[in-house]
Amino acid sequence: APKPVEVIRAHKFELVDRDGKTRASLELGPEFTEETLHSMLDPVLPKENGKTADDSSPRLVMSDKDGKDLTRLGLHGLYLYDKKNGSLPIAQLHVLPDGTPYLGLQGKDFRAEITKSVAGITGLAIYDKQGIARTGLGLSPDGRPGLALLGQDGMVRAGFGLFPKEKPGLFLYDTEGKGRAVFGLTDNADPVLAFYDNQSKQRALLGLAPNNGEPALT
Repeated sequence: APKPVEVIRAHKFELVDRDGKTRASLELGPEFTEETLHSMLDPVLPKENGKTADDSSPRLVMSDKDGKDLTRLGLHGLYLYDKKNGSLPIAQLHVLPDGTPYLGLQGKDFRAEITKSVAGITGLAIYDKQGIARTGLGLSPDGRPGLALLGQDGMVRAGFGLFPKEKPGLFLYDTEGKGRAVFGLTDNADPVLAFYDNQSKQRALLGLAPNNGEPALT
């Protein structure tokens, strides 16, 4: 048997199939950090085989028989592609520049992200095929769970979450993002419905009197 080599040094390793086509490579090359689904980054369309300023990042690339890259693993994360999706990944897992972990998924008519989300919620965001956030599900900055529904203009139109002291509430907003109606529970667990004008001033309140439980309208 030949004597094994203890150290192999090379600029690039390639794995080829029986037809001589490269199917995987391990190399120092450009890191495709601009190829991202994340909405917080600049909306610049990535270019096929585009390069960043750093051309010395190690990466592992696996391709299909046609030479189309299907998987890229580099310093910034893991990217998965399909043949029909161009240069944008259909799934990616990486860490954002601020240290936040990020998971992104993209289908034909939607995009989903698990990271710092929309409407002040950290968690899951779902986007439509135009790339507009339409749903946010997760935790508010103070740790309370919430669900936000957004219109095509990206403004929150409805929200469901917890008030302070763990009281549930439903919030309805107009096209300018101003709260117009709230339905929830008081500190005494009594239901209450409040209406607001376009200046966010409360104009009507329907609920139960705390002393005797009788209905009251203000």
